[in-house]
Amino acid sequence: MSMRKVCLITFLFSLASLAAVAEEKHREQEFSKHKEEIQARLSKEIELLSKHKSCIDAAANMDAIRQCREKNREAQASLHQENKEMEKRRIEEQIQRLNERKEKLNHFDKR
Repeated sequence: MSMRKVCLITFLFSLASLAAVAEEKHREQEFSKHKEEIQARLSKEIELLSKHKSCIDAAANMDAIRQCREKNREAQASLHQENKEMEKRRIEEQIQRLNERKEKLNHFDKR
């Protein structure tokens, strides 16, 4: 095998290794981002439950408890909608990344 082929093969393996490292770093960043989103959602849920508990604790009669429950139901529905929108954005970002990867692969196939 000629020295040129050995150098070319070594170079290609180096590129593949760099791509794998970059992909792993990207996955770690995505994990961190996803983890932060989950923590933010949980904090919001805990805050809503705390407000609901405070409202129930302060209620003097059944009408006040019903108002607390209705207020909590509305807040939970709003939070649920926010979570759905966040998930939709995450999916759209994933689709965009996959389309970018697909374009890169198509570019290499054309060569």
